Amino acid sequence: MKRREFNCKKLMVLGAALCLGLTACGAKTAAESQGSGASQEATEPQTVQESQTVQEIETAEEPQEAAGMQITMEQVIEANSTEKLLSHYHSAYEVSPTMRRYVETEFRYYNEDGVKEEIQMPDTVYGLYDGQYWGQLTPGGVWNSDSEYYAYFGLDHEATALEEIEKIEDNGDTLMLYTVLQPDSLSAKKDTLGIDYRDGDWIECSYKLDSETLAILETENVQCHADGTKEEPSTVTVTYDAPRPEGALALLERLSDKQNLRTITLILNPGTEKESSDSVYVQKGEGVMLINPEGKTLEVFKDSACTEPYTGGADTNKDLTIYGRFE
Repeated sequence: MKRREFNCKKLMVLGAALCLGLTACGAKTAAESQGSGASQEATEPQTVQESQTVQEIETAEEPQEAAGMQITMEQVIEANSTEKLLSHYHSAYEVSPTMRRYVETEFRYYNEDGVKEEIQMPDTVYGLYDGQYWGQLTPGGVWNSDSEYYAYFGLDHEATALEEIEKIEDNGDTLMLYTVLQPDSLSAKKDTLGIDYRDGDWIECSYKLDSETLAILETENVQCHADGTKEEPSTVTVTYDAPRPEGALALLERLSDKQNLRTITLILNPGTEKESSDSVYVQKGEGVMLINPEGKTLEVFKDSACTEPYTGGADTNKDLTIYGRFE
């Protein structure tokens, strides 16, 4: 179960209405309700009891249960971090019913149906955004003060150490890992998982793993209710060493026309010890969306003294420098 993707609350309109096309958003709440195995924020320290991690399972008929095999959820989580995956594979491409993610060393690509299609690179974040607001996806860039926004990839949050391992099956080249997120654990995290929670719910998860790398190949999770009913399974499949998706190639092509690009620079806390500068580039006529860290709102100004608020109106075909500070 993944965390929900951030759902931006518009404070300014993206596009030519403002010279910058700035849109301020609340902090992302990373998770997708359509994801697979139960997940938590990667930064949360979790403790797994020994009884959850050591598997002493009797041999059964094919597929054989992995007698004596010891796999912990921490091992699965580590094996499916972006850094670890890219040490084994050139790329990873994750597909769920409403979401597609691709990652390689050059960039990350996200496609959330009807909401956004985006590439993230070290020097810019660019894509098509917010079809749910305008009826069509609008091109533009993103400035984000949270470095995790670039680092985040779906499989980084695919599993959680709170899951209890029920069974492991050894199928040769692959392993099947069956886990449960018990009611107490699910209740503690219900607000971050993007689910319609009922008291007493639990989640049953299965992971198909590469036997050598423990990389996730397929996942399925089912939300179970105390009355015996279940929600429809939520599934994800992952392909490694996959070619670049067509959507990613199209966005890269838009950024390849250097003569048709403009640069937007944001200088934070100008004139102070905390001054910093960051730039993104977009096509001429396009704007930039601002992602605020949780609990903060960015104020944008025309001048370095931060006395004249920026409200738009500049030429969207030219480079722009603005100044900002957080409330």
